[in-house]
Amino acid sequence: MMNRSDRNPLPSGEKQERMAKKTRITLYLDPAIVERFRAQAAGTDAGYQTLINAALRYMLDPDTAPVTMTSLRQVLREEIHRYSRANRHRVAPR
Repeated sequence: MMNRSDRNPLPSGEKQERMAKKTRITLYLDPAIVERFRAQAAGTDAGYQTLINAALRYMLDPDTAPVTMTSLRQVLREEIHRYSRANRHRVAPR
């Protein structure tokens, strides 16, 4: 019979150091949420738990979120709109 330690040997090196800085918890999530994170993780080098951790960090401090194309476009739209309004009455140089 296989025990838990046989199935999940301790990782070595850098990964083990990162894991030492984390706290193990039991968390119940909706199956749809877990599947969504697993699907996102499938196309990356990150695991789904890493993505969940990043999402939780973002919720605690939105300023730490990575810049995405969507967020960059939103900022550009806001800045262009602000610039257009501020320069609406200026006459263009000839």
